[in-house]
Amino acid sequence: MTTTRGDLDSRPASGSEGDQHIVGGHTHTYTYTDAKWLVDLATGASLVEYKDADQEVTDTTLTSDSELNVVLAATSAYQFRAAIFFLNDGAAEGYKCALSGTVGVADLKAQISIYDDTTNSLAAFARITSLGSSVGAGISSGANFAVIDGTIETSTAGTFIVQFAQNAAGVAAGVHHEIGCSLSMVKLA
Repeated sequence: MTTTRGDLDSRPASGSEGDQHIVGGHTHTYTYTDAKWLVDLATGASLVEYKDADQEVTDTTLTSDSELNVVLAATSAYQFRAAIFFLNDGAAEGYKCALSGTVGVADLKAQISIYDDTTNSLAAFARITSLGSSVGAGISSGANFAVIDGTIETSTAGTFIVQFAQNAAGVAAGVHHEIGCSLSMVKLA
């Protein structure tokens, strides 16, 4: 087992089973398990994933956001918030989002809210209690916003991912997650 220290960017691309990389003293420990880095936050510590490049989807198939994803530890509880700035190229296509991943879920409660910035209204909102459940709406073209607030209790370690797509099929219009989106996690237990 090898232990390294530094910032997140200095974490090795891969490791050997059991290797650790410690970020910020002891608040963020990453352990290499099952060919991936698993974050093991101290209780009360937080982790934020920030989107630094736009990503476009041009169909109705839910697609994993390339940056709004984390690997969660087994038998743990987290509070999370995804703040999503999105650009809708065409009103007919709309927008939908979901939570996905390989993490084992003992309990999940999340509220997805989608806001139409043109009409200054809440276009869709719903509670979800399982990975893969999506919420969507037809929405004005242009810049809009969605938020996902919730808690998750894990049974097994795995990925936790924000997904998105068009809500309805369109000819050429896409939907974009924009620079500035974030996924914040706080370990509760």
